[in-house]
Amino acid sequence: MEDVEENFGPEGQQVVNEALRKVGYDATQQMFEDAQFPDGTTDIEKASFVATAVNTIIWTSIEKPEILSDEEAIFDILWCPHQDIFKPFDCRCQRYLVEGVLRFLREKLDINFDLEFQWIIPAGAETCRFRIWKNKGGEGQWEKYSKILEERALKRWKAKKKEK
Repeated sequence: MEDVEENFGPEGQQVVNEALRKVGYDATQQMFEDAQFPDGTTDIEKASFVATAVNTIIWTSIEKPEILSDEEAIFDILWCPHQDIFKPFDCRCQRYLVEGVLRFLREKLDINFDLEFQWIIPAGAETCRFRIWKNKGGEGQWEKYSKILEERALKRWKAKKKEK
């Protein structure tokens, strides 16, 4: 991702990020397109289950989920295959996969939740903690923070260009 940004700037960043979104959407579609949840399963239970499936199958991470209420859940990533090699800023590449997952949930399963990380292993925490909550409409916090990270990456790119 950094190499593409360095070599192709904002256009490269946009192409890579959109490609990752498509992969996240497609992977979730393959896993859940024909999924049927038992009657009475709440939206937060569905969202938590999808998060667990995505975390364990796509990311091969080990997690501990917890439903806090009808509108909120958390999960801790106890182990991640990237935790020893990623720097905190590297984790952003997975954000766009997650955006694809969230888009699939919203469009195909009518499950509208938002997501944020509260702390991460590459920044020194014991676990990666994520919070899921019912989205009340509008652009999600996850996507807003993704844009902030995109801008930060492009500032780094511009600074490197000036050094050359």
